[in-house]
Amino acid sequence: MNMKTGEFIRMAGTTMRTLRYYESKNILHPVRNQENTYRSYDEHDLLALWEAKRLSSLSIPLDKVMFFKEEDEIINRMRQIEQGLSGQIEELERRLQSVAATRHRYEVLASCRDRFVPYTYNSICRLFVNTQEALGHPHFSEMIHGWCNAIPLTKFTMTIEHTALTGDTDHILPVKMGLGIMRSRAREAGLDTEGPAVAYPRCSGHMCHITVGSPLRIRESHLSPLLDFIRKERREITGDFHLRLSHIVKDGESPCYHFFLHSVTT
Repeated sequence: MNMKTGEFIRMAGTTMRTLRYYESKNILHPVRNQENTYRSYDEHDLLALWEAKRLSSLSIPLDKVMFFKEEDEIINRMRQIEQGLSGQIEELERRLQSVAATRHRYEVLASCRDRFVPYTYNSICRLFVNTQEALGHPHFSEMIHGWCNAIPLTKFTMTIEHTALTGDTDHILPVKMGLGIMRSRAREAGLDTEGPAVAYPRCSGHMCHITVGSPLRIRESHLSPLLDFIRKERREITGDFHLRLSHIVKDGESPCYHFFLHSVTT
C-alpha cells in the first residue's frame, strides 16, 4: 500500500517536521517520483517509524535505533538503562518497567527461537490502521496521534484470521496491521478504545518466533512450525493468530522483520 506524504503522516500519527527528521537519519526510505519529486511511503516505512519512535522513547540513540545486527547489543543497552533508572524517583518507574519489558522481549528471542512458549494475556485493545473501519472513522487522525503518543505502552501488532488458512504453503495471508495496548494501560494513558478499536478478551495459547522479509507478505509456510506443533499437541485453533513486532534488522540491503507469533488454542 503506497501512501503520499499527507496520508502517511495521518496514518503514522506524526508531523512533517518529525517525518523529515527521521528521513535525515536514514530511518525512512521513501520513493521519489522522477516526474514531480513527490515522495511515496509504504508499510515498511510505517513499521520502521513506529519502532524508531518506541526505542527512541527509551533513550536509544537514533544512530542505533534501526537495524540492530545482534540481539546482545540491545539487551546490553536495556540493562544499562535499567541500572540508570533504578535509583530514580517514583515518576520514572513506568519507564523502568517499559525498559525491562523490552529487554525481556529480546531475551525471549535469544533463548527461545526454536521453542514454543505457553502464554496468556489479559484483555487487549487493537486499532488496525489499514482497515476501512479505522480509515473511515471521522476522528482517525486524532486516535492515531493519541495511540502513538502512548508509546512505549502501545505495541506494534498484526492479526491474521485463522479462517484465512487454505492449506497452500505459498498462500499470502491477509493481515490487519496496527497498534495494541492492554485495556488497563489504555485507561491509564487516557486512550479512546471505542469506535474502530477492537477489544479482545483474556486468552491463552502458544508463542514462537518468525522472521519475514515483508510484514504484508506473510505466507502460510511462515506459520508452519507453530501449526505443526499444534497438531502434534492435538490442540485446536480457536482464535486468530497475533503477531507482535520484536525488532528489525538489516539483511544485506533489505530490512528483516522479527515477530512473536501467538496462537489461540484449546
